Amino acid sequence: MTKELKKKLSEFYKERYEAEADRREKSTERLTFSLLILSIIANILLTYLGDLPPFVDDGITRSFYIGLSLAVMVGGAAVYFYVRALVFRYDFWYLPSPRKISEFLKESEKYNQDNPNEVMDLEAEFDESITNQYRDYATDNAALNDRRSTYIYKTSLCSIISLVLLLVCAPVFFLKKHDVQKVEIVKPINIEPEQLQPPQTKSKP
Repeated sequence: MTKELKKKLSEFYKERYEAEADRREKSTERLTFSLLILSIIANILLTYLGDLPPFVDDGITRSFYIGLSLAVMVGGAAVYFYVRALVFRYDFWYLPSPRKISEFLKESEKYNQDNPNEVMDLEAEFDESITNQYRDYATDNAALNDRRSTYIYKTSLCSIISLVLLLVCAPVFFLKKHDVQKVEIVKPINIEPEQLQPPQTKSKP
């Protein structure tokens, strides 16, 4: 393998590593947006559950409760996928710190001093080590990002479906909430004037 090819491969691995690091940051932003949608869904659900309309065996009321039940189930799935995307083991691989690189170079120099007949090329060893880490970490991080992105996508999909169902239920909820109940008018009771007079007391002789 020529030096030119090694250089191109090293640059390619580095670009892939940086791309996966940027992808990880964007997935974190998407999780923040998903949390906002889930918060909106929770607030709407609390509003509905705090003032549920009485169940009446008609088409409108049944459609409301069916839609609400589906929204709760799909919303629960969204919460599950969100938790998986948030707390699943995503041990992102990073390049070694400057301190570790310095220790590696010192150990290599010490090895050259202790083994003058087997002197290693520090620059070549360093370049090869960094190139291999770019390659391996970019591959592993890509797999982690793919798994996390799958859960984030499922979270977003379920959140949107749940929110749409809740919004569809809104007209029925407010219609039932502000529904004017019919009041039966009864015939008024007529009171005679004599009934309003206080009772007379008999005087003592």
